[in-house]
Amino acid sequence: MSVTHAQESSVGTLHSDDTAVTPFRSFAVGDFQETASWRRLTRILTGNGGCYGLYGPRGAGKSWLMLRAIEGANKKEGLGLWFPCPSEYDASAFLSTLSDNLANAVERRFIRNSFRALVTRRLQLLLSLVISVPIIVAVVAYVVHGLNGKALSSGTVFAEIPSWLWLIVGIAIALSAALFAAQIAWELLPTGQLVREASALRERIRFTASMKHGSEVEVGGGTTIAGSLRRSNERALDERPTSVASLVFEFRNLAGLIVRTLPGPLVIGIDELDKIERSEMVLKLLRDIKGIFEIANVNFLVSVSEEAAAALQLGPLRTSGRNEFNSSFYTVVELPPLTSAETLELLRSRGIDVTERRAQIFCLLGAGNFREIVRLAEREYPAEPDGDWQVLISTLEDEAAGLLREIINDSAEGRPESLSTDAMTGAWKMLPQSKFSSVDTFLELSRTAIHEFWQPGWSDERWRKIVQESWRRLLIRLFVAGRVIAHQRGSARADSAAEAMMADMRHVVTMATHSAAVARLMLEARFGDDLTSPYQPSGGRRREGRA
Repeated sequence: MSVTHAQESSVGTLHSDDTAVTPFRSFAVGDFQETASWRRLTRILTGNGGCYGLYGPRGAGKSWLMLRAIEGANKKEGLGLWFPCPSEYDASAFLSTLSDNLANAVERRFIRNSFRALVTRRLQLLLSLVISVPIIVAVVAYVVHGLNGKALSSGTVFAEIPSWLWLIVGIAIALSAALFAAQIAWELLPTGQLVREASALRERIRFTASMKHGSEVEVGGGTTIAGSLRRSNERALDERPTSVASLVFEFRNLAGLIVRTLPGPLVIGIDELDKIERSEMVLKLLRDIKGIFEIANVNFLVSVSEEAAAALQLGPLRTSGRNEFNSSFYTVVELPPLTSAETLELLRSRGIDVTERRAQIFCLLGAGNFREIVRLAEREYPAEPDGDWQVLISTLEDEAAGLLREIINDSAEGRPESLSTDAMTGAWKMLPQSKFSSVDTFLELSRTAIHEFWQPGWSDERWRKIVQESWRRLLIRLFVAGRVIAHQRGSARADSAAEAMMADMRHVVTMATHSAAVARLMLEARFGDDLTSPYQPSGGRRREGRA
């Protein structure tokens, strides 16, 4: 979906009906931005199936990548299924729900959303009415006449309605029979067999059919011998749990039948697996369900955690050998942070008119994260002069205020492991609002804070456990913002050197989301051990933007 932008501010445009166009979007093909990750995934999906991990921080766009691949499968007359994985699923519940959703997608495609099936159902209903209504009318009239003592000339029920109406009933019966025969013929086709198997699987997942046969004999001939003869057949549907092995078998059968029947691919996106908190739960789940991943021409896309991505990237370097991550996934498609150019393209496609420098600033502040960049750019910011730098300052001011609120809340009375009063007051004094009132006062804060408060005097065990990492991350961001402003202040537009520095600092900010200590080492490689030297690009940087 294209968005026309016709104003200078960074908020959504207004149409003639005064409806604001927000930059926030749910998934739509028109809003999808093709990246290097998508191009790599496109090449992977041309193979004959497999299981592939998608790795990136929250908000990096893993779900959109899955949904784009699923949309592509549906467009090619295949089948795509997006399956969000709840955090508490065991293998049995996971496989049951996944199988049920896949079977439901088949039924939805060929029954509920099928024009042929819709016409057939409506025609069957119409023919049933054409057949039943005249017959009911004739029978009722015949009975009424009989009760009134009025004999019919023909003496039959057929005399109650005209012959031409009976002719229509006969034609309707013939058409119903033809529809019934056509339905049987369709069910014998591969598509019909697929629908029958999907429907049967949904029933087998939820219930088990049991046939109860019993016989009882009774012979009566006198007062001393009594018996009876009775046979009954009863079909009962009783809920029962199924084994993981049988669920794997059932799922593989249905998935295999889908790829043999449909001309297009089968793509299954298992989202939010990386949200499961305990890694041992993920490993156990993968160990139990990995039998479903090896199906010819079935592509699985699974969002994976940082641990899973590291396991696949380490490969033979792992001292503990292979684990479930290595066994389940062929490879991992990583979603790296957006570049400044990608950020500019993203924001302009969302109706936010920004300069190249402003796009670089949003990319820096958002650490290249898709979702964070949109959140930052959606806000209103001060106009010139120093408008670009006010974006940095106001954002850091909001972040500092948020961290202070968290510190104060954690220091409230009655909370276990609450912070000390010294920690609360010390942090408050270090980050007064006046420090963000102008560019000059902010530059002073950003230059001194990382030296004076990296290891503050109030630091104790509770501080280190609860706040220290967030605190140091803020100090890193303050320092980076200040150095960017100092390096580029006075320049009307960003040149190539300024752009290179901004991209380099984005690596530092990204690393700070994983480890503030490592991010500081990166700063020392660029500004000297005391962090007071002029900026020098780090020539020995190796994939520093990745944790």
